[in-house]
Amino acid sequence: MRPSTLILTLLACACTPTKAVVQSPSTKGSVAENGGGPEDSDNEGGENQQPDDPDDPDDPEEEEEEESEESRDRADWTVMVYLNGDNDLEENALIDMNEMEEVGSSDQVHLLVQLDRSHRHTSADGNWSGARRYRVEKDIFPYAITSPPLEELGSVDSGIPETYTEFIQWGVENFPADRYALVIWDHGWGWDMVPGSPRKGVSEDQETGNWLSVAGGDLEELLAGAKEITGSKLALLGMDACLMANWEVATVAKNYAKVYVGSQATESVDGWAYHTAYADLINDPEMDAAELGTVIAQRFIETFDATQSVLDLRELHSLNNAIDNLALEILDTENPRDAIVDFARETQTFDGDFPDRDLGDLSLILMEDSGSSRIADAAAQIWDELNTAVIANYTYGGWVRNATGLSIYLPTRHGPDHSYMDASWAPLTHWDEMLEAIEH
Repeated sequence: MRPSTLILTLLACACTPTKAVVQSPSTKGSVAENGGGPEDSDNEGGENQQPDDPDDPDDPEEEEEEESEESRDRADWTVMVYLNGDNDLEENALIDMNEMEEVGSSDQVHLLVQLDRSHRHTSADGNWSGARRYRVEKDIFPYAITSPPLEELGSVDSGIPETYTEFIQWGVENFPADRYALVIWDHGWGWDMVPGSPRKGVSEDQETGNWLSVAGGDLEELLAGAKEITGSKLALLGMDACLMANWEVATVAKNYAKVYVGSQATESVDGWAYHTAYADLINDPEMDAAELGTVIAQRFIETFDATQSVLDLRELHSLNNAIDNLALEILDTENPRDAIVDFARETQTFDGDFPDRDLGDLSLILMEDSGSSRIADAAAQIWDELNTAVIANYTYGGWVRNATGLSIYLPTRHGPDHSYMDASWAPLTHWDEMLEAIEH
C-alpha cells in the first residue's frame, strides 16, 4: 500500500528545504520528511558508476576557501536563463521575461537572459526577431520589456550546444558570482517523448529544426562546456520544460551540476513563477542551491501546476547502485517480464502512454506486492536512496498524486529505444539489459 499523501498549505515565502508532496492546465511539452541541502561530498559509487571528474574541486570534496578581495567583489548569484522562444512558445517567452522584470537584478544577484524569438508567432514588444542578451532590470510595465539589450545577436540556433555555451561564457565573464545557475526554458520531451521518434530532449528551434538531444550527447556537451567556463559544477541546473525530471537526464547532469530542478509531468505554458521565486532570491541572496531549488519548486506549485522536484545530484552514485541491484534481481528470476511488467503498469505515469514511470511509486509497489523478498529488498533500497536524493518534491492534482520526484524509462508495450541502449547512462547499471530481457 502506498503511504497516504501529505497535503501542505503553501506559504508565500522562502523556506528551508523539506521533502514535500502537495496536491491540471495546456502544456509546455507535448502538442518522508527530509530537510537540508546537498552534502559536500559525493557518495562512493560501484564499479559501474559514472566517474567524477578528478580535476573538479567539488569532487570528491568541496572545501571552503578564505574569502579573497576578488570574491568580495563578486555577486552571490548569477542566474542565466535561456528563453528559447524561436517556436510556438514565443509569446510565453515574452511573458516570462516580463515576470522577471517585476523583480529585476540587484548588486548580489544578476538575472541574465538570452531571449531568442521567432519571426512569426507574435508581433508583441516591437515584433523584433533574432536573439538578445539582457541583464534583467526591474520595471512596472507588465506587457513591455524595458531592460536594455546588452547584445543584439541576430539569428541564432537555439537547438545546438554552442549557442548556450556562448551565452554562459558571456554571463560568467561579465557578471562573475560565487554561484551560477543555468535554466533551459522551452518544450521538453524527457529523454524520449515518443517511441521511435528522433525528438528526444529539450529546446527546439523551429527555424532550424534542431533541438538539444539527451541520449545523443548534446546536453552533456553543453554542460561540460559550462563546467569548463565556470571552473566547477553549476550550483543549480533547471529545466523549465515538460517531462525532464527523470533519472536519465539527472545522470547526464550529475558531473556538471550539484542541484537539479525539473518537472516529471507536463508543465503549463506559463512555466515557472519567476516573479515570486526571483523575489525570494533577491530578498535572500545568500541562500544555497538547495534552498533556491526548493523556492522555485514551491512557487511553481503555488500556480496550481502539476509537479516540480529538486534533486541533490551528488547522491546519484548510491541511487544508481540501488537501481543496478534491482535490475540484477529481476534478471535473476525465471521470467524477468513477469517479475516487473504488471507492477510497472500500475505505476504513476505522466503523459498518457509515455514510458517514463515514477521510480518511487514503482519501488513502493514492488516492496508491497512483488512476492519476492529479494526484489522487495532491492526496491526498498531504491526507496531509501531516492529519499536521500530528492531534496523537495511538490505536486498538485490527483493525476500526479503518486509522483515522488524522479521518473525512469520503463516501456512495457515495446522494447527499449535503440538510442537508450547507446546513451552514456547505459554502462552505469544493468537497467538497459533488464529492459531488453522484459521485451517479450
